[in-house]
Amino acid sequence: MKKNINIPSTVFCWFTMSILLVTCTSDFLCAQTYDIVHQVQADQTLNVKTQIQYLGSVIADGAGEQANAKVVPLEVRGQFHFDQRISESSKSGPQAIRVFEKAAAEIKTGTERKDPQLENENRLLLARIKDSSGDSELQIASIGGVLSQKEYELLKNPGDPLSFTTLFDKTDVEVGEKWPVEKEQLGGFLAYDRIVSSSCNLMVKSVESGMAKVYIFGKVRGQVDDARSEATIKGIAQFDLEKKMVTAIRLAIDEERRPGAFAPGFEGKIKIDTRIVPAAANPLLSKDRMARQFKGKKIKFSFAFNRPNNAYRLTHDTGWRVIVAEDDEAVFRFVDGGDLIAQCNISEQPSRPKESPLSLSQFQQEVQQIIGQKEARVVDAGRDTSKQGYEVLRVAVEGVEEGIQFNWLYYHVTAQDGRRVAVIFTVEQDTADLVKGTERKLIDSIVFKQAKQAAAPNATQLSR
Repeated sequence: MKKNINIPSTVFCWFTMSILLVTCTSDFLCAQTYDIVHQVQADQTLNVKTQIQYLGSVIADGAGEQANAKVVPLEVRGQFHFDQRISESSKSGPQAIRVFEKAAAEIKTGTERKDPQLENENRLLLARIKDSSGDSELQIASIGGVLSQKEYELLKNPGDPLSFTTLFDKTDVEVGEKWPVEKEQLGGFLAYDRIVSSSCNLMVKSVESGMAKVYIFGKVRGQVDDARSEATIKGIAQFDLEKKMVTAIRLAIDEERRPGAFAPGFEGKIKIDTRIVPAAANPLLSKDRMARQFKGKKIKFSFAFNRPNNAYRLTHDTGWRVIVAEDDEAVFRFVDGGDLIAQCNISEQPSRPKESPLSLSQFQQEVQQIIGQKEARVVDAGRDTSKQGYEVLRVAVEGVEEGIQFNWLYYHVTAQDGRRVAVIFTVEQDTADLVKGTERKLIDSIVFKQAKQAAAPNATQLSR
C-alpha cells in the first residue's frame, strides 16, 4: 500500500511562484509582435471609396515671390468611388486596373466654381506605382482614351491605396513601437514627384479584435510638379491582421506649396478619408475583357489637349503642362526636377488657299525676320509629313539670349484644306536632350478637327 506524501505548503508555494515567474519572464522577453505588411493578392477585387477636402488658399502670379503673389481662397470637395483589380506587378512596381463609378469634385476659387469629372471614355484606368531614381511615383493613364491634364489632376491625390504596399511593409512590430518611413516610400503615397527629406514615422497604437491601429505622423519636404512643398502629416490607418491589408485610412495634411513655373502654390489643409473592402469580381475588370481591351494597344501615359473652340487637338507627354489655353494660342512648359527646361507656343494661323501652301523658303524668310534682332542663326531646315498626313515645315535655330545658349525649333503644320498652326519650341542648349523627341511626338499628334466643328481662328502672327 502506497503512503500519502505530504508536501509542505512552503514548498508548494515556492514551486507555484517559480512557474509564474518563468511564465511572466517569458512573456516579457517574447512580447506579441505583428506583421504590418499590406499584401493585396493579384486578381483580388477591392471596392474603394474616398472623400477628399482641400481648404486653404491658392497662391499664383507671384513667380514664387510672396510679396507679389495673388492669394485666392480655395475649397475643394471630391468624391471617388471605384472597383480595383490588382494586376500582376510590373518590374517597376505594383499596378491595378480601375473602373470608376464616380470621380468628381467641386472646386471654389474666390467667386469662381468648377466641377471637373472624368469623361465616360476615361472611367477605365491603369494606375501604377513606378519606382524611378529612388522615388516612388503614382502614375495614372486611361485605357479607353487619353486623360486630359485636368482629369489627371482630379485623380492624383495623396493616400492612393495602390501606394499602401510601399508604405506598410514592416514585420515583427510590437504595440507602441514606432519606426521611420524612408523617403523612397513616400512619393507615391503623398502624390509627390520627389521627396527631399522626411521625418515621418509609423507606430502601432493598439491591436483589438484582429485590427491594428497604425499612426502616421511627421514632416516631409519635396516637390509636386515643379513646386517645392513642405507638409506635416497626421493620420491613422486600420490594418486587418487576418486579411493583411489596410481597410481604412484617415489623413490630415497641412501643406505649404510654393508657386512654380506651371503650377500654382497652395497653403492649407488636406483631409482624406478612404474605406476599402474586398468585393465580388467586377465583369468590367475581368481578364478576358482586359485582354480584348489591351489587344494591339499601348497604354499612353500622356495628356490630351482638346479645347472646344480650337481648330486642332493633340496629345503631349506628361512632362509638358498647359500654362495658357486660349482660342488662338496655347502655351506649354516642360519642367524636370523643379527646373524649367523648355517652352512651347502654339498659335492658329489664318488659312491659306489649299492650292498655294506656304513653301519652305517662305517659312525660312518668316523665321529669319523673327530672329533678325537676335544673336541667332538658322542651322537646319526641312519639309516632311506628319503621322496624321499633314505637311510639316521645320526650321532649327541656334543662338544666344541674355548670355544663355538657346535652341529654337519652328514648326508649321498645314491641313489639306489650308488650315494651319505654328509651333515654336524654346529650350536651353545644355538641357536640350531632356526634351529631345518629345517635340516631334507633339507635332505628329496634331489633328485638325472637321471644319464645321472649329471656330474661325483669329489671325495670329508667327512672331507672337
